Amino acid sequence: MRALKLFWGVSGPISLIILGGLTAVWVLFLIASSISSTCEQSRSIIRKSLSSIATPVLNGNLPALRTSLNELRILNVASLAFVGSNVVDRDVFQRIVVGKSQKSLVYECSEPVVQNGLEVGSVRSQIDVLGYSVIFMRGQLSSIIFFWVLAIFVIITANYRALKFINTIRQSLEGLTLDEIKSNPVNLSSYVSRALTDLPRNVGTKVICESLANIVKSLSELAETKMRLANAEDKAVLARQVGHDIRSPLSALRILMDKSKNLTPPERMLLQSCYSRVDQVASDLLKSADANQEEQSIDLGHCLFEVIQEKRLQFPQVELVFNNSQHRLLTCISKDIFQRVISNLLNNSIEAHSPKIIISLSILEDHYAIKIIDSGIGITPEALEKLQRGESLTTKKSGNALGLSHARQALKLRDGKIEICKSIWNGTQIDLFFKRSGMELVSAVDSQNALGI
Repeated sequence: MRALKLFWGVSGPISLIILGGLTAVWVLFLIASSISSTCEQSRSIIRKSLSSIATPVLNGNLPALRTSLNELRILNVASLAFVGSNVVDRDVFQRIVVGKSQKSLVYECSEPVVQNGLEVGSVRSQIDVLGYSVIFMRGQLSSIIFFWVLAIFVIITANYRALKFINTIRQSLEGLTLDEIKSNPVNLSSYVSRALTDLPRNVGTKVICESLANIVKSLSELAETKMRLANAEDKAVLARQVGHDIRSPLSALRILMDKSKNLTPPERMLLQSCYSRVDQVASDLLKSADANQEEQSIDLGHCLFEVIQEKRLQFPQVELVFNNSQHRLLTCISKDIFQRVISNLLNNSIEAHSPKIIISLSILEDHYAIKIIDSGIGITPEALEKLQRGESLTTKKSGNALGLSHARQALKLRDGKIEICKSIWNGTQIDLFFKRSGMELVSAVDSQNALGI
């Protein structure tokens, strides 16, 4: 009963239409073959009895002709018609019909009547196609019923096997819960692949399993993308809130800075630089939902020098050496993002207890390169391997691994990259590569004079 319900509910109507069409084609082919065979049989009988037709015609004996035609008419031939030629009396033998003459849906075949080399006419056998089809259908009804029963049995059997196969898949996936899908959508495809390993393997099941695995993989990727979009939206809302809330203490800091008279010029410069950077961070947080912020070209050397001067004031105990390039180098990136990346990386080196840090800026074939080399505590081989694979990592108790992660993401969006390795002092060396714009404007002497180096 379950198989019958599946047959009718899933593929019943379509299967019946296809089955009906195939039956009709099959029956029409049999009817056409049978009509052609009957007509050929009638012609063969006429061909063997040509003298019994030609003699009455040549003698002008019409009743004898009718008798001969009536004797030659076989079953399923509706009528025989003799059509005389020009050598006989056309008024008498123009057209003599024996049987019921048909006017529509008639299949007709002709056999010439020749006597002693003289063609006296022809005999035409007429078959009623509609009547013949009804008679044929009655005779073949048992065969048609057998064909339908066999076809329906095959369809039900195929659907029943499909139902068992689907039920096996359902049992294989019973252990997969909705919570598991939500918590780990990435492994959903591999889980389904393992669950389907117990199924019987043949050409059909292999194709079905592969298709199901691909569908599940697409669904898992869609679920993962949806989760990422939701997390990104939550982070954007949080960023806007932080950017808004930080404005109030920044305003208070600005007022105190303006009123303070005991600050030395370097201290005031450092405080002003810190205030400007924090204010820019707040502005970026408020605009974090906009991914299409316009960026302008900046002078890498000048921006590096500003950050290095700030760090020199913050950490006078650390020796910061800046080796500038031979030209003034321009690249397209937000000044604040660039200085934030450099500041975070320098902070990492300083927090690694490096007494000396060397920053160099140079020109490569397709990129500008910035090297930051320190002599701090360095990175373990395991941690270095993870960082080279692009994983976030922090060795500080309160760290969040945002420095390198932010640098890597910022450079990747601008066709750049970051590389990390051990320095010559067993500390850490970080290489930053920025896309080259081809705009090297002034000489190194002019650049150093402008920067005050």
